[in-house]
Amino acid sequence: MILKVSYLMTVYNDERHIRESISSVLNQTYDNLELVIVNDGSSDNSSEIIKKFHDKRIVLINREANKGRSYSLNEGLKKCKGDLIFINDSDDYSTPDRTDRIIKYYEKNKDSNIGAICGSFLSIYDNIGKKSVFKQGLLFGKNNGKIFKHKLYIQNPIAHSSVAYTKKALEEIGGFPTEVTSGIDYLAYLKIIQKYEIHGISDFVCKRNIHSNNYFLVNEKILKDMSKNEATRRKWMRDNVKYANVYLFFYDVMTLLYNALKRKKK
Repeated sequence: MILKVSYLMTVYNDERHIRESISSVLNQTYDNLELVIVNDGSSDNSSEIIKKFHDKRIVLINREANKGRSYSLNEGLKKCKGDLIFINDSDDYSTPDRTDRIIKYYEKNKDSNIGAICGSFLSIYDNIGKKSVFKQGLLFGKNNGKIFKHKLYIQNPIAHSSVAYTKKALEEIGGFPTEVTSGIDYLAYLKIIQKYEIHGISDFVCKRNIHSNNYFLVNEKILKDMSKNEATRRKWMRDNVKYANVYLFFYDVMTLLYNALKRKKK
């Protein structure tokens, strides 16, 4: 039996990238897929661009009101019919063989209690027309296999558009977290890894665009809620993870080092 997979994409004012993003999913070498798109009240040309795609594999939820990322992900999740849910953000692009590579690994490791599989990715920094490209594999050495809990507790090395969740795992944690407006993916990983394994492969499966119009950088409510979101994640860890304060200490150290490197590059 050929595994059915669902790609899940939420869109908000992303007319610049949405055409290529959708095409990257529809042009997968793996055929048995659907693309669930949730247009979260876009006020630009995104809706018109989406409607130009005439492909029966697209399931479109077109909404005038902007209800946010968590709401949209969960709304789309309810429409997904696949056993594996692939995330493809509207400003990111999947490599043509992404589905095949993830499924090949998943089928080979069926005996493992897998809740999510992620891959390596390219980060493309677009600064006023000047593009910088960085290859980013999974951190902490070993690139294939299980990602250990303690490694994920001190840093999030995963690009959301490289992830394929099992639908079962998402449903067991109650869908995508609604208690935060940013870092939704990170909190989802932390919840999943309490009950399931998260695995990573070294293959590059997506291109991630970092740009000034990113949803999480231009949304005023999210920017205002940043410290609140961080406090929520920390509280969740203290309530659910043994030695959470130790992990949070190392997380803070890693964050300081990362920010120092960023300033040095500038």
